Order: sequence, then C-alpha cells, then structure tokens
Amino acid sequence: GGLGGGAELSPEARATAVAERMAASGANPATLLERAMLGSLIRSLQVKTGEIAAADLADRGFMSRFIEPISAASGVDVETLQAGLDAGHSFAEIIADEGGDMAAATAALRAQFEGFLQGDDLEQRVDQILNETNR
Repeated sequence: GGLGGGAELSPEARATAVAERMAASGANPATLLERAMLGSLIRSLQVKTGEIAAADLADRGFMSRFIEPISAASGVDVETLQAGLDAGHSFAEIIADEGGDMAAATAALRAQFEGFLQGDDLEQRVDQILNETNR
C-alpha cells in the first residue's frame, strides 16, 4: 500500500496522475456518485429479499462505498483501505499512515458531493467521511 519506497509526488504530479487514471477509466465524479446510489439501492433490495442479512450488510459499513474514489485519488490501494476500515481506522488515519495524498482524497470526495451540497454542508460531509471510524 501507499507510495512505497518513500517516493512522494508533488501536488501537481499527483493531480495529473489522478486525472489520468480517471480519464483512462472513463469515470467522473457524477458517475461515481451514481454508482454509489445504485449500489445502495441494490443492497437495500438484497436485504428486503433476504439475499443478504441486514447484520452482514451493516458489517460492510457505509464507508466502503467511498473506497474506490479515495483509493484512486490518494494512491493508497483498495485492500489497504478496506483492511484499515475493518480494523476501526478512519480514511484519514489510513491515508496518513500510508503516506497517501490527503488533499487529493479530499478533493475527490468534494467533487462527488458538489452537485448536492455546498459550503459548510459540503465540508462537513467530506470531513465526516474522512474521519469516521467503525470503532
């Protein structure tokens, strides 16, 4: 996980790398948010039909829906983020421990919610997601 070897990218280089990854995958913030909402609907239906027990779904945690965009932006791999969440750490703690790019992760989350939230509401939601734990 992390950047490895003590390598650090400048904020400009990190932003360029994130933009290139998003462009290569065809993903954009609106698409990621749409996927998250669709995933939420699917999980709700899985619980209602008994395909997944509500307790099992709760164990997966709300934060898991943000793993992919945070991973792409921060440079911390998905497996490391999931393991950290499972151990009760926040995204912010995991990214800091792994030497990831917190500014890029923050910007990626902000972009996901900008069409829906503004000002203090936007900043509070981003801060909540980055700092919430399963403890």
